[in-house]
Amino acid sequence: MIRFIQVTKTPYLENISFNIKRNEIVIIHNSNHTLLRLLLDLIRGKKEPDSGIIRLLNNYQSGEKILAHEIGIVFKESLLLDNRNLIDNFKFIIDIMGMNRTYFNARIKKILKLVNLKACKNLTPDRLSLHRQKRADIACALLVYPSILILDNPFMGLDEINSRAIYHLLEEINCLGITILILNSEQNFLVNKKRQKRIIYLNKGEITNYNI
Repeated sequence: MIRFIQVTKTPYLENISFNIKRNEIVIIHNSNHTLLRLLLDLIRGKKEPDSGIIRLLNNYQSGEKILAHEIGIVFKESLLLDNRNLIDNFKFIIDIMGMNRTYFNARIKKILKLVNLKACKNLTPDRLSLHRQKRADIACALLVYPSILILDNPFMGLDEINSRAIYHLLEEINCLGITILILNSEQNFLVNKKRQKRIIYLNKGEITNYNI
């Protein structure tokens, strides 16, 4: 699904190679969020490596048009608009992506149920607690039913109880056949107790350990 082949991007990455397979949950951990954001930009095709190859979905290279519909991204910074409730936020995203609202109305209801936000659908994001805001951001990324869901520090600011609840939600999403990639810069329960399916540790731009 996502494959880095001897990728170098000075000064952050040096000859990195790893492979994320279909329907895995994988965490890439490094305390430097700038490095993790660079990884995300490389996957999205926003930046190009100095050398090496990045392949997506087995047949495509990063930055190719398929990314718009096959990869959902949850950024560290919420993209929700505070002057719109959740339903209107979702419809706004559907509109800017050029999708049919009628087709997506039923999908919005299913996704709200999945992320446990049905009771909050008419609330604006500023009226949600932080962990519900995180769930709403995940819901936005799921609108196109992506093959891969990438999350940029989804547990930042959350206590361990709510972090575990978000991780449990990601496990449920993974069971739908969606590959999960978590970019994690914090020393949280993922790193300390190794609940994850697989973790890739990066240190000074090199892979120092796989935990399988």
